Amino acid sequence: DDKANGHWGMEKLRAYIATIREKFQPTLSPEASELLENHYSLCRQSTSENSLPVTVRFLESMIRLSQAHARLMYRNTVTLDDAVAVILLMECTAAASRGGVLGGGLSFGGGMDDLLYKNPIDTDFKAFDVADEVFNKEKQTLLQRYDHMKRSNNGR
Repeated sequence: DDKANGHWGMEKLRAYIATIREKFQPTLSPEASELLENHYSLCRQSTSENSLPVTVRFLESMIRLSQAHARLMYRNTVTLDDAVAVILLMECTAAASRGGVLGGGLSFGGGMDDLLYKNPIDTDFKAFDVADEVFNKEKQTLLQRYDHMKRSNNGR
């Protein structure tokens, strides 16, 4: 029974999706925009033989996915968390198929334990409080990597 385990039934889910489609047209916050732009730039710079060509459509896709995530979270602004969630999703997808940019071997000084790539086949759905902790750790890892890149580029 969906009510017993806290899951929504199809009717409630459809009503929620209809509501958020109608009510929200999220815009990017400056922080989310900067992070998506930085990730797009990093992906464009990646020239490994395993990487696919990255075009403007990739950036547009990340923006649309970030907006969809904000809508799902019942917000009219794309926050840094929305952008992080999308980058983690895109990296997991890329890493599963080709090796990924961040999870596929670019080194930012961290050990193997801070790789963001998670094999989607091995996904273990944790309780909400644990899942939030995992997301916050991955968010910090991602933001630290981009902060490191920013400092390196400013030092040139």
